[in-house]
Amino acid sequence: MRGAAKCLVDDAISLWATALGGHASERNQHGLVIKEVVDDHKQPVFCYSSGSVDKDGQNGQWTDGLGHETLVIWVMEQEHEMDEATIGYAPDSVNDKPGRHYLKISRDTVDAGEKDRVAHEVNGSSTLRNFC
Repeated sequence: MRGAAKCLVDDAISLWATALGGHASERNQHGLVIKEVVDDHKQPVFCYSSGSVDKDGQNGQWTDGLGHETLVIWVMEQEHEMDEATIGYAPDSVNDKPGRHYLKISRDTVDAGEKDRVAHEVNGSSTLRNFC
C-alpha cells in the first residue's frame, strides 16, 4: 500500500509542478520543492517511531531531528474513509506541535489511483517542503 500511495503523492506533486509552469527554478519563477525525507541510506524516514501511534494518529513519538513543520502522510487502511488535509501552513510560532500538518489518503483513493484528488488535498498544504 505504501508504494502505491507514494506513487500517487509523487504524481500529485508533479501535477502541481506542471500547474506552476514546471519544476522549481528561476525561469519558472517559483521555488516550491516538496520531497520525501530520507536517511543517509536513501530509506524513507517515518514521522513517528514504529508502533508508537494509535489508529487516530495520536500519542506518537515524533522522530528525533525531523522538523515539526513536516507533512505527515497517512494512508487510511479502512475502506470508505474520507481524504482530508490540514489547510495552509502553521509556523512554529503559531503551533509548534509535530504532526500538525497532515494529509490523509483513503484506501479507496489509492486503489483507484486518483492523483487529481490527492493533488487537491496537497493544495491545502502546498507551502510545505518535506513529507514523511
